[in-house]
Amino acid sequence: MGDVRPRRAVLAESWAAADIAAPSFTRDGLPVARAVKCLVDPLIIRPRLRPELAAPLLGPEQAAALTDLLSRHRGLLEQASAWFPLLRAARRRAKITDGNAQELYFPRAFELAGLHGAPGADAAALCAEVIAEVHGEVSVHDLRAHLDALPADPFPDWVEAGPEPDMPTLTAELWELLDSGEELSESPDVAAWAQAIRRTPGQVTAFLDAFAWEGPVAGLRLSAADPVPAPPVRARGGNAVFVLDRPLDARVRGALRRSREHLDSAAELVAMEHERARAPLGLHDPLWRSTFAAGIVLSAGLEPLRARRDFGPTLLRQIQARLAKEAYVMHLRRQLSAGRAIDPRQEKVVDQLHAFWDPYLHRLWARLHGLDVLGRSPADTDEVWDILSGVARSVMYDHRQLIRDALEAAA
Repeated sequence: MGDVRPRRAVLAESWAAADIAAPSFTRDGLPVARAVKCLVDPLIIRPRLRPELAAPLLGPEQAAALTDLLSRHRGLLEQASAWFPLLRAARRRAKITDGNAQELYFPRAFELAGLHGAPGADAAALCAEVIAEVHGEVSVHDLRAHLDALPADPFPDWVEAGPEPDMPTLTAELWELLDSGEELSESPDVAAWAQAIRRTPGQVTAFLDAFAWEGPVAGLRLSAADPVPAPPVRARGGNAVFVLDRPLDARVRGALRRSREHLDSAAELVAMEHERARAPLGLHDPLWRSTFAAGIVLSAGLEPLRARRDFGPTLLRQIQARLAKEAYVMHLRRQLSAGRAIDPRQEKVVDQLHAFWDPYLHRLWARLHGLDVLGRSPADTDEVWDILSGVARSVMYDHRQLIRDALEAAA
């Protein structure tokens, strides 16, 4: 291994060696974690261009390169540090409370430093423009009154009569979509099934049983209740939140993040999202509904801790193979097979690998909801496959970061 040390320690030493005076970071002169995540890593180190500086353990050569890189950006970092508190002040003046200020404004502070250098006489006006651009005209605060104005039962026709899904046709359509990239088309049976899960218990189990997976799909649920109830206006404390239990206020906040440029008022946003929540699976576009139904099927077969081959449709086999070959998955699989103890800091990853469907479906629905809010429809089946595969990669990247953090903390 040689003289390697945790990246976090090397970064701290490189920061100190570069002699960067950045008062918006920590009191001891080191960058806070979000500054590394939101500014130093993506905008300066840029791991895709310099993967050798993104490893959890770094050697002397990488340490010297990191110090040199930070030294070359010293001026920009100090100027960004001066812009950051001005952006926070503009945020306070606008009475904005949604979002994490560091995640939202560290990159913008760096952008302002690159464009304008150190803050000048027009700094307040420039910061106000940035805040308006980031948050738009409507804030979370503006939404509360409109959510409070909703009736006690905002979905009186939640359970309504409708056609029963033709399960053989539905399963055949989704299998073809996942197996051969059959052209995606509007499926009335997806909508019928999505409506049926609101009035008839056992529909999710019957849906998954129709695919004859090997063994039971442990715990896969779309809601804490069966049949699926209408979403509450706000989260009810103590309930486990499954993907279709997302409360209306969370859906509205998600829509706000994605539609600021096209939004006229808070009332309009709440009304639009209230209507969308009434739609099957909480999505207006029938093609995104079919994509989510396909994602449910896919998630039921993704078991990274089982190295299976020749199982399920093509896309499932491809993603399962990719997951099973991940270094951290193989390591944990060996640990579990041998009955060895798992590091407590990795237990969350193991839990998510055992129930991969849970983080997968949460992320997939959020992605499709964002596209639905923007009025986008899938261009073709290739885009659908890219989304279904990309969500699995995104969960994988989260796992890698958790493992990396555990390695650095242990080192």
